[in-house]
Amino acid sequence: MEISCINCERELLRQETAQGVFWGCPGCGSKAASLKMLRGLLGAEEMNGFLHAVEQKEPKSGRHCPGCGREMRDIEIARNPHKVQLDVCLSCRMVWFDPEEHDQMSAIAAAAVLDVDWNEMQRRESADHVRREARRDRTPPPRPVTYENPGPTEFDSMEFLPLVIGWLGLPIEEEAQRFKQRPLLTWGFAALCVLVSLVALFSGENGSVVMALGFIPKEPLRYGGITLFSSILVHGSLWHLFTNMYFLLVFGDNVEDELGVPWFLALIVLSAWMGNAIHAGFDPRPGIPAVGASGAISGILAYYAFKFPKASLAVMFRYVFIFKWFRFPAWVLFLVWILLQLVTAVAQLGGQSHVSALAHLGGAVVGVLFWAYGRFMAAGAGVSGQVA
Repeated sequence: MEISCINCERELLRQETAQGVFWGCPGCGSKAASLKMLRGLLGAEEMNGFLHAVEQKEPKSGRHCPGCGREMRDIEIARNPHKVQLDVCLSCRMVWFDPEEHDQMSAIAAAAVLDVDWNEMQRRESADHVRREARRDRTPPPRPVTYENPGPTEFDSMEFLPLVIGWLGLPIEEEAQRFKQRPLLTWGFAALCVLVSLVALFSGENGSVVMALGFIPKEPLRYGGITLFSSILVHGSLWHLFTNMYFLLVFGDNVEDELGVPWFLALIVLSAWMGNAIHAGFDPRPGIPAVGASGAISGILAYYAFKFPKASLAVMFRYVFIFKWFRFPAWVLFLVWILLQLVTAVAQLGGQSHVSALAHLGGAVVGVLFWAYGRFMAAGAGVSGQVA
């Protein structure tokens, strides 16, 4: 998959120089470089100050990284009489130069180290290579000022935890993300689901708990509608609980950080309700209770895939003792997931599946609508980013 210039959408070309690696647009002359190259221009001391300043900026530039699709942060570098406004992606550890910014930065550095002959470029690299190279060039800030997701970033295929997760068939989000705030709602929602589910599973009365708290399609407003909420918290097995919580914790923090707590809570509730509604409307077994947070989490996954379509996810191919990682952009795995849900939904409509793919699809619809509404509001306001 190629990556494109954020100004003219032409494919970026890769070039290695003595100062480092960068990717340039042969059309408009814009350039993307790793922070290692910028460090070579500024020097270690000034680079640390630059990173510290970037850490404290919120991503409100309205421009999105060509590598991962996340919104970049704008920061000014000045050395009299020159100054330049750069866009930085802390996820990919990449800096973007518009054509005029490159010229100004060259003047600041007193050497045009980024000038190259486009005819000498031979290789075209994928977005995955861009992110891999940029992560290799990471320079840590002098002190942490934002929350950083502790998930895996650069992992070896034989490290224990990624190996176990990959062997279970679950995707891994490669980049460690830096967030404006801790994802307290995501953590709290996960903790509540775990608490309620474990109490039910180990009480010896799981069947009766599921019947009491689950959503029964033929009685949608049972107990005054309480089961519309309570069914989200109960899970039918440890595996059901584990997989749901894994997806919630891996992708929920990104979505919560993007939307903010009120909108993220609305996404969870509306996705769960829509999932229950679609399940009640089409499942042929109206007396069987439905439990689990899958509908809500499906809304989160859909929003994530549409908002961060180029985010790199790794999945493992396993055969006997052969283990190999494959990396895909989020939109590809989401498309595969949707196709699997459609196949499972057909089986569910025939009464042959105990997994409510209909609830998953209903939740995903809400996630897409949230993303579309955010795009609409951003276009109206002339900015891009949050839903409100």
